[in-house]
Amino acid sequence: MRKRSLAFAAVAVLAGACADPVGPRATDLPSLLTGGNVRIDVSPSATTLAVGDSMQFDATVFLNSAPWPLRRIRWESTDRKVAIVTFTGMVRAVGPGQATIRAWNEGTAGTSVVTVANPPAASGPADMGQTTAPPAPPKVPNDAVIAAHEPAGYSQITSRGFATKAAQWGDYAGSEGWWPEEAYYPNLVLHYDNSAPASGPEIIRYLFQPGLMAGTGPASMSYVFGTNGPGAPPAPREIYISIWFRFSNPFLGEGLQKLFYLNWSGGSMIAMAEGLDHNPLMASIFVNHAALQNAGNLYSGAQISRGAWHNAEYVFGLSSSPNARDGVVRMWLDGVKYIDRNDYPFSGNNAVSEVRFATIWGGGGHAPLTINQYLDFDHIYLSGR
Repeated sequence: MRKRSLAFAAVAVLAGACADPVGPRATDLPSLLTGGNVRIDVSPSATTLAVGDSMQFDATVFLNSAPWPLRRIRWESTDRKVAIVTFTGMVRAVGPGQATIRAWNEGTAGTSVVTVANPPAASGPADMGQTTAPPAPPKVPNDAVIAAHEPAGYSQITSRGFATKAAQWGDYAGSEGWWPEEAYYPNLVLHYDNSAPASGPEIIRYLFQPGLMAGTGPASMSYVFGTNGPGAPPAPREIYISIWFRFSNPFLGEGLQKLFYLNWSGGSMIAMAEGLDHNPLMASIFVNHAALQNAGNLYSGAQISRGAWHNAEYVFGLSSSPNARDGVVRMWLDGVKYIDRNDYPFSGNNAVSEVRFATIWGGGGHAPLTINQYLDFDHIYLSGR
């Protein structure tokens, strides 16, 4: 009976992971199924790189000293000013110094020490013998760029660049007050891009992989009001949201590609990019509220180009009183205002509860995704009152 109950528990755990609507979660399968001793070896165990160089690292999981093929590894660097590492284990030397590269599977980690030195001085003409230029240093966020149309009198809630990463679930300080799903979902990863316009080069990437079903998404990341501890901003009745984002090229549309959800008691506003297959992606907003009987889509007429960075800004405000029709929805894309409404009968007795970047692909009912594609965010800024 004991063996049977253990097997049933293992099946239940796996079934629960598959049911997650926003993708699988990292699970330490060896310890769950057997309770054995787990070790992770990283190769190389130590190395020296020049600034600008890259090297592929690998991690092997051992269960009771035998290689264990079922694994999901989360990579991290202890000093991202020295070396960064992608979700696949590709390490890039950023600046001189020493960093430890860690490969995690739940509570077990393997490590490798990376020493980074400046490249040797080039000899001969300036265009001969040069190494690859080092990555640009992280930008200092520019509020005039990040929050160009922020209403007067709003107070900053969070300005989320991606130069830091939560160490574990619940590490609010490590993720600037956000629920740190990037420390939990394997399809939400920190990435590196010198072209990121707001506060890069570090960005966050949602990975849409073949087999993803329409109506689901790879991961989510949330700012939940009332959960971030003493001194955290109160839930606002009016909120401003500014995001820098980029769809991969190609990116197969599935009708309604969600960017984020803004939720309050009794309703939600969903920022979207609408388009099927390779057809143009158009910015829109879906307003869902009981008093409006699902108000439907607000079409902007603004096109989102695949492969290019865009800045979208949104202002949302609840009604001034329970029966007033002065609720606000506004949207800008790349500095141009496309949506401007101030006549919604949103409830006047509550506040915004959550901003959730659950990037759901489509609305369901269609064939699964057939290609690899992604959605990047360079910066997320929230303010309100």
